[in-house]
Amino acid sequence: MASAEDEVLTIKWTKVLISGPPETGKSSSIKLLLGEVPNPLHDSTPIIKPVQAVVQSSDETGTRFTRIESIIDHIQSKISTSSNESDEQHFICITDTGGQAAFLDIAPAFLRGKSAVVNIVTQKLTKGLKDETEFFYSVQGKRIGDPVKRKLTNEQVLDWLISSIVSMESRGPNEESYEIVCDSSKPSVFVFGTFYDQSVNFEEKKEHLNEYLDKFDRDVTIQNFCSGNRVFPLIANKSSSEQKNPNTFEKIIHKICKSYTKAKISRNQLQLLKGIQDSCKEKNETTIPVEECYKIGKKHNMKPDDVQKTLLFFHDLSGISYFTALPNVVFLKPQDLVDDISLLISISFFEGSDYIEDTLKIDMPNDALENMQHGYFETKVINKIARFCKPSDLLTLMIELHITAKFERDKYFLPCVLLTAGEKEISTLRKSYRDKVEPLIVSWDNKVIPRGLFCTLITFLLKDDRIKLVELNKRGKPTNIYRNAIQLVYKPSGGILLIDSVTYIEIYYNGQQANCYEIKEFIFDCLTIIIKELHGSHNYLKLQMQFFCIDKKCEHPSVHLCVLSERDHKTLTCPYGNVTTSEVTTRQRPWLGDKVHMHVYLHEQPPLHELCANIEAMEPGKIQSLANQLNISGDYNRLDGVFEAWLKECSKPTRLQVIEALRAIGEKEAVNDYVNKIEERTFQDNITNSKKLDVDTILFALKKIGFDMKTTFDLAEKLDLSQDWYDENEEKYEDEPFENILKEFMSHWLHGEGKSPKTYGTLRDALTTLTNRYDALIEETFSAMGIGSDETQKQVNDYTSVKNLLLDKAPQKSHLLRLFNHSSSHYSTIGTALDVQVDDLLHSQQAASDKLILVFQRWIDSNNDVTWRRILQVCEDFPDQLGKAKAEVERFLSSPSALSLTDAQPDDNNVSKPQPSTPNALSLTDAQSHDNNISKSRPSTETHCSYVKVIFIASLLLLFIAIIISFFLSKLINFEL
Repeated sequence: MASAEDEVLTIKWTKVLISGPPETGKSSSIKLLLGEVPNPLHDSTPIIKPVQAVVQSSDETGTRFTRIESIIDHIQSKISTSSNESDEQHFICITDTGGQAAFLDIAPAFLRGKSAVVNIVTQKLTKGLKDETEFFYSVQGKRIGDPVKRKLTNEQVLDWLISSIVSMESRGPNEESYEIVCDSSKPSVFVFGTFYDQSVNFEEKKEHLNEYLDKFDRDVTIQNFCSGNRVFPLIANKSSSEQKNPNTFEKIIHKICKSYTKAKISRNQLQLLKGIQDSCKEKNETTIPVEECYKIGKKHNMKPDDVQKTLLFFHDLSGISYFTALPNVVFLKPQDLVDDISLLISISFFEGSDYIEDTLKIDMPNDALENMQHGYFETKVINKIARFCKPSDLLTLMIELHITAKFERDKYFLPCVLLTAGEKEISTLRKSYRDKVEPLIVSWDNKVIPRGLFCTLITFLLKDDRIKLVELNKRGKPTNIYRNAIQLVYKPSGGILLIDSVTYIEIYYNGQQANCYEIKEFIFDCLTIIIKELHGSHNYLKLQMQFFCIDKKCEHPSVHLCVLSERDHKTLTCPYGNVTTSEVTTRQRPWLGDKVHMHVYLHEQPPLHELCANIEAMEPGKIQSLANQLNISGDYNRLDGVFEAWLKECSKPTRLQVIEALRAIGEKEAVNDYVNKIEERTFQDNITNSKKLDVDTILFALKKIGFDMKTTFDLAEKLDLSQDWYDENEEKYEDEPFENILKEFMSHWLHGEGKSPKTYGTLRDALTTLTNRYDALIEETFSAMGIGSDETQKQVNDYTSVKNLLLDKAPQKSHLLRLFNHSSSHYSTIGTALDVQVDDLLHSQQAASDKLILVFQRWIDSNNDVTWRRILQVCEDFPDQLGKAKAEVERFLSSPSALSLTDAQPDDNNVSKPQPSTPNALSLTDAQSHDNNISKSRPSTETHCSYVKVIFIASLLLLFIAIIISFFLSKLINFEL
């Protein structure tokens, strides 16, 4: 954190996170750790509430925690009064969490980037593990409204809390400059059994809880107190001296202090913070623009990057709030921000507007409570709630942290406040979505959904233009949606149902089967992004695909899941069936598609020659570090030796292990190069593999040939598609673009319709039998695509060359907005890096997405190195802020669909509305064709024939009229004569 000549203080701090259901004594436990007397009146804790203390030791009192107002103020006062620079201070940052269901869902958004953490979990010993948990909200010792039930037992809540501890990484935002010391290699957990003095059969319940905790031994360290007892009995409303084992608190404090994070603080950093505090005090404000922080830092010779790292450092110490999701504002009083959001959510706990006004002393709009019951709020509510910052900043932060999402004009969806659906409601919803395809199940190794993930997924999905909330009722309110069961509308067609089943997520879809694969890929990519943003561990990035068992041979009575094979995506393994494996059915296959998937390669064993050829040489020190990361013994100075030993020693080596090891030693460039090679291999196999077809490659070939409407339906007949299907669609798609018809037709064939084998050979034979005029084009096109020939490598090389050419092309604004939509909060960073004016945008009330539009428009208008290469360079210069955007850009530029960008296209740089960024690369239909023959639809043969008939009949009619006229004229002339 600090240069050697600038260091003034070394500090240590330990994070203590305490969690549990409401009214289980969390806040009282904190007071007992601080040597304070618990409050007999219970006030519900907000989403989170930091408590700060300093560790003090003496011979008389031993080690104890003493509450302080502010760690930062304590450090500054120590600097001004002490000259002993080597005197280390040890601080304790305790985070109390609200036990309400809605608070538990969104707490992870505020717990990101934590350092070394010790966890405390509380559980009432008056309740059994199988009892249902009730969630309360209390103000001044009085419960508000009825208890909320989420169909969860105490055992499931503990599963959820402890597994969530495992799921989150414990490293901070500047971990490379931290020294982290942990008492255990696994997350450390203390379990407090509270209210044991009121418990019937206390010893029996404590023993059951001890036995239950055994199942977590693999993933966490449950701290022992004495004689193997891992549950510390606590009287929540008594002082520490009145507890059953008062000396145990000192032992707990001693164990907590064994885990800590250590770092240096420089004089410049302290002066920066003091300058920020003085500036806010002078203006009587609690927030400050980050640009002003840069100016203060400049006075102390600090670069913007140094200022950002310092802000993140003090954010980690709970001294300020500086969210990378809202990088333009610094909050000097973090708790004020959290209290405002907690206040908004607490509206849903009340029973009437009058009660809200009497209790919260806020004049709420009359419809605020009713709207909350439907899971949303309006901007006018935020204007009432925001007491300590600008309403626009509060709303933007909630959007960027994925707590809420806009779904209608001036309406924001807040899924965490919805009621929980019971089994009856869930069953009804499932039946309405199960007509066409079986649901896809997403699960994790430890059989629990990470805390807060489901609600975050819903708000994340709603930011994409293809996803809408279920149809609104006549009053404009969402209906039939629940906290654990959300219905979404998917464009172009169909509805999606997502169900939180505590241990897994169920995905249902009732639209066209051809859309299932795209939906699955989209949801999986969103889950991956969210888990990374929540600092989820690598284990939680491994999403498992499962299906409900529908094997008739399985006689197991209860509903259970079959695991999909990761290697071939064709077989399911049932844990109970007589036949343990079965083939994926036609009602399950649409979720899987027929492509060669990237992750298949990642989980395969790489050959030695591939590793040696594609991973370039590195320094000897890095080579040894790589060997250590791959867990192989011995000393190495050559890469081939490392890989050879690893392939021999590792029981199940995969490409993914190599990538993770390279990333761990900081070889990001090597990772990117290797991944690109794998992507090219994927592209190659999608072209050449006759058993694994994909729509885009076939569509490219057919359009290259010059297909028209009539031959599309003729081909449908040749491929044994049902007569009804193409008869119905011939009328349905009368006014549709030809390419849409062709793509859907191919999707129907690839996903199971028609008896013919799904191979390129079948397609080629069918095309050849249509008409001789296609023969030469078929041979030429299929050879160029590498289909049935040995020229595939030429196609891949051409593809790679085109990708390099793209870097020097000018990006279109619509593409930029699509790819950077989720990074809109970083508009200032992007604009500064692109050398465009952003000062006037900093204090603007416009949304961040609108500001990003202006930034890109100004850059395009400047004509200053407007290239994809420049965009990638900006992303590389700011990896923390734009790392996700860089991945999106690279994925887009590496996709076959980006080939079209190398040719002239209409200028769309005047687009005023941002397009949504999706984790998937743009589809082929989103880009203009690179071949004039592809972009022009040929007139239908049938239409041409109709024109000829009309002209012929009209000619006959005119001829007949001419003869009649001639006849009458001749008669008239003869008569006159």
